[in-house]
Amino acid sequence: MKKLTTEQLHEQTQELYSLGVYKNFDPIYEKYKGTDNYKKPKSEYLAKLVQMDNFELLKEAKSKIWLSAYAANNPRSDYHWHVDAIYDECKKSSIYTLAFKRTEQSL
Repeated sequence: MKKLTTEQLHEQTQELYSLGVYKNFDPIYEKYKGTDNYKKPKSEYLAKLVQMDNFELLKEAKSKIWLSAYAANNPRSDYHWHVDAIYDECKKSSIYTLAFKRTEQSL
């Protein structure tokens, strides 16, 4: 699969949102409307997740799980919704469980 630039991802996701494709296609995107703490559309991060292969997704999950735990004292941290989005993306496989166990073992 060809990797897209951030600008291309943003354009694609904005176009799909405007057409209502995400709304009808997958409820995950309805849950993550809006922008993150840096005023970037959350859809950019979701689009990156969708493009990742299993190895990249596992690596991203381990990293974000750890960062979310580290940011436990800040309920508005972007890492919390990142982990939620990764979980939603990984529901189809055991990647999230594997990442969680590996992160837990490293503590």
